[in-house]
Formats: sequence, structure tokens, C-alpha cells
Amino acid sequence: MKNMRLTRQVLLAILGAWAVVFRLLDFPLLPSAPFLKFDFSDVPVFIGLLINGPIGAAVVAFIRDFIEYLRKGGEAGIPLGVSMSFIGTMTMMLMLHFYLRRNKGTWQLKQIVLTCASLAVSLTIIMSLLNYFIALPIYVEVMHWPIKNMVEMVLVAIVPFNLLKGAILGILLSLVYNQLKAYLIKRGFILVNYQ
Repeated sequence: MKNMRLTRQVLLAILGAWAVVFRLLDFPLLPSAPFLKFDFSDVPVFIGLLINGPIGAAVVAFIRDFIEYLRKGGEAGIPLGVSMSFIGTMTMMLMLHFYLRRNKGTWQLKQIVLTCASLAVSLTIIMSLLNYFIALPIYVEVMHWPIKNMVEMVLVAIVPFNLLKGAILGILLSLVYNQLKAYLIKRGFILVNYQ
């Protein structure tokens, strides 16, 4: 029992390191919003969810975002971008947590489509609201971004980016789950309530 707990903690630290590496390989999804970047760092966070539930996902996401903040220093010293990243990731991971508890077994096409849709919609709603009410006003006031119409910015950049990001991650995480599930169960790493 004690060895398994230690093994899980070490795995979460390793997944955090992988998430940092994947974050370094970011790229813009939309030419109209090159400041919004996509990366695959949510894959190790998802594996952390499988290994240790929402707390495991939070640990891996925190390691990733804390190192990102130390590396880049945030926007004018404010950890706004990494905070938004953490909230967006945890939104998706909590959706996946509840979905996995309800739909055990290998995901078929129906589950993959539902996962993609729910991730994309939940991520888009949360990130649109956070950007409109918190992030964009701070960017305008502190960093003097020339945003004249915040509604337009949300509709033209934030909504399409997060819909696309949620759909891509939904497909990718479904494939990861189907490929890794048997291995994680065999090794005793996956949480029982996800089987």
C-alpha cells in the first residue's frame, strides 16, 4: 500500500515534467488569434487523472503551470495566463472524471463524440466567461492591449479556439484512454471507479 502510494506520487511528478515538455511545443491553432496557443500538455494531466483522480490531475497541471510561470514570469508579473490554463484544464478534467465514473469500459464512437462535444462546450463556456470578465479587462488595463470590443474578441478568438481545442483534446484523450486503460489496470495504477 505504501509502495503504491509512493509510486503514484513519483508518477505524478514524472507526468508533471512531461507536461512541462509538451507545453514547450505549443503552436497557434487560429491565424486570427496567434496569441492563443495549443499544446499537448493536457495528455499527461489526463493520465494523472486516471492514476489518482482529480487530485492527480490537479497536481500534474499545477506542476506544469507553476514551472511555466517561473519560466516566463507571467503577464507583467501576474500569473494570469497560467491561472487561466489551470482553470481550463481542470474544467476538462472534472468533466472527464464524472464521465469516466459514469461510462466505464472502452469508449466507442458514441462516447468519443459525447466526450468531444462536452469538453468543447464546457471549455468554451468557462474560458469565454473568464476572458470576458477577468482576463481581457486585466490585459487592457495592465498591459494596454488595444482591445476595443471585448465581446467581439471573445466571439472571434476565444470561442473558436476553445471549441477547436476541446474537440481535438476530446478525440486525443479518448484514444489515450482506450490505449492505456488495459495497461494501467494490469499495473494497478488506474483508479477502480474508472474501470
